[in-house]
Amino acid sequence: MEIKVIEKKKNRVEFEFENKELPEVLRAVLAEREIDAYTYGPHPLIHGHRLGVEANDAAKELKKASGIVRKDWGEFEELLMKELKK
Repeated sequence: MEIKVIEKKKNRVEFEFENKELPEVLRAVLAEREIDAYTYGPHPLIHGHRLGVEANDAAKELKKASGIVRKDWGEFEELLMKELKK
């Protein structure tokens, strides 16, 4: 996976991802926490999907969202492995 920093300021960060799934998951987690976030594909002929976050400390909020996704994914993996052993 490759991530490219497009913009990094105290109150705004924007990253470009190779795929669209991870930015969408992060956006959903941020939205649940009432943090302004958006995703978009710059252009159909240009690869990459972008995630933008706007908050008082945008990087901190994105780190929190990443931790939530990691925790949820770990729980999902445990449940999946348990079910596959049956």
